[in-house]
Amino acid sequence: MVSSPLIAAMTEIFSKLGAETSGEVATYIPELAKADPDGFAFAVATVDGQVFSIGDAGTRFTIQSMSKPFAYAAALDRLGRETVMTRVGVEPTGDAFNAIILDEDHNRPFNPMVNAGAIAVAALFDGEERDARTRAMVDALSRFAGRTLEIDEAVFRSEAETGHRNRAIAYLMLNSGMLAAEPDLALDTYFRQCSLLVDTRDLAVMAATLAAGGRNPLTGEVAVWRAHIPDVLTVMLTCGMYDYAGQWAYEVGLPAKSGVSGGVLAVVPGQFGIAAWSPKLDAIGNSVRAVAAIRALSERFRLHGLAARPDDAGVLRRSLDGRAMRSRRWRSPEAVARLEMQAERLIVLELHGEISVAAAERVLRRVAEGLAAGEVVLDVQRVTGVEAGAERMFADFGRELALGGQCVTIAGPGNILFGDAEDAAAGFAMAAGIDSALERAENRLLGTSPTSRDDESRTLADARLLSGLTPEEFERLAGEVPPAPLEAPAGTRLAALGEPADTVVIIGTGRLKVLLPVEGGEAVPLNGLGPGETFGEMALMGAAQRSADVVAETDVTGWSLRVDDLRAYGARHPMAMNRILGALAVDLSDRLRRVNATISALRR
Repeated sequence: MVSSPLIAAMTEIFSKLGAETSGEVATYIPELAKADPDGFAFAVATVDGQVFSIGDAGTRFTIQSMSKPFAYAAALDRLGRETVMTRVGVEPTGDAFNAIILDEDHNRPFNPMVNAGAIAVAALFDGEERDARTRAMVDALSRFAGRTLEIDEAVFRSEAETGHRNRAIAYLMLNSGMLAAEPDLALDTYFRQCSLLVDTRDLAVMAATLAAGGRNPLTGEVAVWRAHIPDVLTVMLTCGMYDYAGQWAYEVGLPAKSGVSGGVLAVVPGQFGIAAWSPKLDAIGNSVRAVAAIRALSERFRLHGLAARPDDAGVLRRSLDGRAMRSRRWRSPEAVARLEMQAERLIVLELHGEISVAAAERVLRRVAEGLAAGEVVLDVQRVTGVEAGAERMFADFGRELALGGQCVTIAGPGNILFGDAEDAAAGFAMAAGIDSALERAENRLLGTSPTSRDDESRTLADARLLSGLTPEEFERLAGEVPPAPLEAPAGTRLAALGEPADTVVIIGTGRLKVLLPVEGGEAVPLNGLGPGETFGEMALMGAAQRSADVVAETDVTGWSLRVDDLRAYGARHPMAMNRILGALAVDLSDRLRRVNATISALRR
């Protein structure tokens, strides 16, 4: 079996770094000194829930400073940016992660990735008592991992017994009014937070949760509101790798966080989370092999976050007009002629993929051009996501449309374009699928209501199938093939796929829908039939079974003619039957012409 290029790259990088032995295991926390210096693991978790790993990926270690982005995210989620910003800033320090240095101008720690800022963030967890705060912290970080995390009590005790520098930082902040809780409570939460046990796969999933906009790709649970993700990723990029952060941003370009237990996690927004672990650290305190592994993967696949983005032109998958796209709703010949005359005034724009701000601007420019000429349908059924800024653009555009009395029809879930901006919906008409969207747009071109009914009726002699008969031939047919009157209320199934095709039905009033059943799904609309049209006529050419379901869209009246009687009539009157089959051939030719036009347009 051919392996994924991503897995192959991870394996190659892992193998090359196996010989790297430089660095030293952290010893300032006694329990950390017990780590296996040769341990090494590499993992990637995708936003669709796949986790790939190699090496000692199941080996557990304490999360240490890699917990900081997730605690910060939890604080933002509970309290909001404005409140959290009063407690901790976002500026890099250029100093060691455990430096006793504070932002005295703003009376807060510089950022949440250094110890001072992380202690201030730990003080923000909810709860008056130690146990309640611990539960709140564990629950918050477990949502990112997709499983309940445990505290390594031995490491916690070691942290608490030797964390004198952190204790000094906490009391210094208390003296300046920077802490939201008593120092001992804040430190207890912080030490326990750093003592959570994870493995490399956990870290990759936690990073992937940030990459997926705050939703855990394994559990589907929202760990943090999407709006807070940019704040978290920004401080990870600028401050997450200690005083190596600038060089990391320059070389690798990914939001990341390291920890003295030997782990590093990185986020590729919208794509995946990366994690690596190896206990030997460099002089700054980052894992030598973990840094090298993630850097190599970023270089291999050009993951740098500030690299030039591909052109967004591909979001507009196809632009068509009414010559290629028509609804399946039945129209009278007069209405069809009017639509054909105005075909270029109906524009269909098919969108797909992720819509950025630049792509939204390009699409809306085309929409505005189309509205100046006539009607526009936006098909969003293949859109996978819309950036927040692009949502704002679509919402603003919808409001402007509503103010001007204009409307764009959307095929698919319209709120994917403008989010929860309900007032923007007034500028858009929602349709479940492309066919109903086309029908609405055609109705506006014709100046009819979307719910209007064709009130015209046809006699049996008006049927297209019988239109070539002479009066004498029709009179003879009516006598030899007695038409059975047909009445069916809306919703009645008049034919089912696979049934014997033993009658030809001619519609006098009302409309029918021709549907193809789909096992386990919604039936696919194939065609619409109205007054003067027929179904079942293919049986005259040998078809023995119905090829689709036929359902009354409105109340229907008409006639039913037995196929055997029609064949007998044809045997007695071959010239008349030739005229019937000729009309059938013309009808088939018209349908094929329309299908060919659509296929030709779709291939462009």
